Amino acid sequence: MKAALGLLLMSGVALAAPRPISIKLQDAPLFDLARQLSDQSGCRVSAFGIDKVSFTAANLSLWEVLAKLEADHGIRTVFQRGGGISLETKTSPPRSSFNALDPTPTWLKHWRSSPEWAVALLGDAAAARARLVILGFENATVDKVVIDKASTGGKAINVATGVPITMTACEPGAVVLDLPAPATKLTLRGYAVVKVPKVIEKRVQVPLDDTVVDIAEGRLRLHVATMPMNGARIVMVNWDGMGVPVRVTTELVDDTGKPINASGRGSAFSSTGQASQSWTVASSAKVTAILRIPSAQTSEQKVPFRFDNEPLDRP
Repeated sequence: MKAALGLLLMSGVALAAPRPISIKLQDAPLFDLARQLSDQSGCRVSAFGIDKVSFTAANLSLWEVLAKLEADHGIRTVFQRGGGISLETKTSPPRSSFNALDPTPTWLKHWRSSPEWAVALLGDAAAARARLVILGFENATVDKVVIDKASTGGKAINVATGVPITMTACEPGAVVLDLPAPATKLTLRGYAVVKVPKVIEKRVQVPLDDTVVDIAEGRLRLHVATMPMNGARIVMVNWDGMGVPVRVTTELVDDTGKPINASGRGSAFSSTGQASQSWTVASSAKVTAILRIPSAQTSEQKVPFRFDNEPLDRP
């Protein structure tokens, strides 16, 4: 393949935002739902077992979709180490050894969510500890936790927090809270200060021949290429973070800017820093790939939380 220059159309810095999810499935395998959630959310969602589901969602956040699945169908959300989300039913094979959290928080009982963030309060294996669990769509660092109110049994207490902590995209990060004494319930109000990498958006005209577009951004190296296959065309995006975990999301649009309906495979995130995505499109389609990649710049966000007399479920 030939290397190409001059195919980079635009570069700018934008804040990452969760994408609204719309799904309509009738008596479909649960893994079909998981695949659509992966494609639309940017998180890696999987499902196991033979269960089928009928499900409709219109412009909901991923957290709202997961809460609806739990409330309407009893489908649990289990967060896997490395940023994967597993949808599990009563017939799903056990995968507890991969769980990122123990106990597994539920949307009906533990999580408090906004479109961007979800927060839960759990107990810890140590009796005089709790965990403030924060979940988001991007790699981030919890830089500070500000506690406006903390009490147990109606008595005000001082709480020490273990920060900063580093969070992986789509995988919860737990801030350890040291309590002055063991507690079964806790009132906790305040906010976490989270630093999130800004996202650089690059638009690349996908070549119609065997040309390769190479892009470098800091340590990150990306390659955009295409190849014919069975009367269609495969669009490929590969990247290497040089050993640093990185999340890259790609959207394909036509020459009018309209999203292209294309079947795809691959992962937007890799804990090793190396990953790839590919899509099947019409052979003659003019395709622009919109790449969203993290930059060295960060934005600071406040993630509020409020738990009143919350039971501390423990591992």
